[in-house]
Amino acid sequence: MYIPLQSVLPDSSKKIDRDKVASIYLESHPLQLQYIWPHMLDQKAKQPMLVYAPLDDYYVEYIDALSGKVVKSR
Repeated sequence: MYIPLQSVLPDSSKKIDRDKVASIYLESHPLQLQYIWPHMLDQKAKQPMLVYAPLDDYYVEYIDALSGKVVKSR
């Protein structure tokens, strides 16, 4: 990542605390208990795994560390 030397970055001392961000994230990405069967190329795991995973298909989102708003990146 390139950041010009004269750039002014947001003040990280004003960030939202981690527990609040986790709460915001889980509100917008509710989890559901489900089974998955991991695989890579032609190799499949010996057994399925029981996991908590988001209800929606995965897509990239961020939580703005200053405002706490969800930022979608599609």
